Amino acid sequence: MFRETVRVMNILIKRTVPLALMLVTGCGNLTEAPPEPVLIEAGHYMVRSFDDPGLREFIQRAGGPVPGVQWDFKSLYWAGVYFNPVLEEAKALVGVAKGAETTAGQRRNPVVSFSPSFDTSATPDVWLLGLGLSIPIETNGKREIRQQAASEQTISTQYQLAGKAWDIRSQILNSIADLQIAQEAIRRNQALLNTQQAIVAEYDKRTSQGQMPTAPGSQAHVNYQQTLLQLEQAKTDLMQADVRLAGAVGVPVAAVRSIRVTPALPVAESAKPISREEILGL
Repeated sequence: MFRETVRVMNILIKRTVPLALMLVTGCGNLTEAPPEPVLIEAGHYMVRSFDDPGLREFIQRAGGPVPGVQWDFKSLYWAGVYFNPVLEEAKALVGVAKGAETTAGQRRNPVVSFSPSFDTSATPDVWLLGLGLSIPIETNGKREIRQQAASEQTISTQYQLAGKAWDIRSQILNSIADLQIAQEAIRRNQALLNTQQAIVAEYDKRTSQGQMPTAPGSQAHVNYQQTLLQLEQAKTDLMQADVRLAGAVGVPVAAVRSIRVTPALPVAESAKPISREEILGL
């Protein structure tokens, strides 16, 4: 009798376990996972340049002409969209939110439970097979509320992406303005320094000939030294503007110094909002 019971149990297990596995594997859950952090290898970052074929194809898809040596604000903005890792992370968050929105619209999976037990109180001893099927039913609009919350989260991440894109746009525009201010300061101070250098040379010549009294720290020398300091400060400002522009675009400083940056856009044009398609469609 015991052997017959075991044989019946084995038959039932062979028939019910595959069915339970089919039900379990056929109703998988899509689990929302955070995006992997965007990691940039140092070697890959240092070889980035404005001659990247992917960047040029990207600018063409954006509808803009592919620049050569001279890059304007619009082209540098598209380069920032292409290279800057901040936008890649924001786009990944949008993808996660859209996945969560899809998951929120799914119905809950049924649960199959299988619990065999051995009853020793019966005569003779028998195996009891417990097989349960639980089908969850959501009421009170819980599924719709979950979908609405997921949809709002997707919209929120899209606004965050737009905000980051606008921040990059502003950083590039400000860096170009700082670059132009520093270049103009270098040009003017260099021209002034040349003039003051001639004045100092003439002053020293006349002093050495006794035509003028010797006066250490004369105004000509003071003006020359002040202009020299202003020139060095302008050069420092230029290097810092290069660094800021490179950081906003997402390329090494050497790449920025290999191109010629055209003047920034007028204020009215620079304040023009970015379209949704420009941010999310590329």
